[in-house]
Amino acid sequence: MKPKSLNFLKSQNLVKTFILGSSLFVSLIILLVSQSSLKSFKKDFSKALIISSNGEIITPEIIKVEDIFLVEAKDHLKNFMDCFFSFDQFSFDSQLQKALSLGDHSIKLAYERLKKTHYDQIIEKSISQKVKWQNLSSEIEIGEQTQRGWFFQIKTLLEINISNEKTHDILQAKGFLTKVKRNPKNPHGLLISDFSFTKNSKDEVL
Repeated sequence: MKPKSLNFLKSQNLVKTFILGSSLFVSLIILLVSQSSLKSFKKDFSKALIISSNGEIITPEIIKVEDIFLVEAKDHLKNFMDCFFSFDQFSFDSQLQKALSLGDHSIKLAYERLKKTHYDQIIEKSISQKVKWQNLSSEIEIGEQTQRGWFFQIKTLLEINISNEKTHDILQAKGFLTKVKRNPKNPHGLLISDFSFTKNSKDEVL
């Protein structure tokens, strides 16, 4: 009986050794795969693109962490300007409603004032207009943060189409950006305040 018991113990030890070795081998494989996946993730993440709220690629270059705010801020301002100034007689009201969610009462005041004058002409004369961005990085400038927020200024072109005749005005805007809670209507979590603008080459204030 002793030889059988001894053989049985040896068999048990061999099984335990095999299981332990197998576990270590599997753990090693998992570790190697994890490290490989992590390296792949880091590589992919370093090439990740920031997508704007309307689904467009903001930039094809690698984004540094400290630059993310500027990228979001410029996209927020572009979004706002497109909503506030790009429309025709059928879409101007819905576009402006979108713009109202991106700024404070200064946007609402500008909207109410212009709707009584300039926007009425859109319907009467079937005017359509849109912002013509040339170089977003130079057309939108954002300064350092102050107590009022981040000061911004914009200078771009506004294309106006009246009876298939196109004209271009110089469109300039300025104001401040402050951070607020993100929501579906304001995905960047930024609010425009103290907004004002001038339109045409003579800087006539509308």
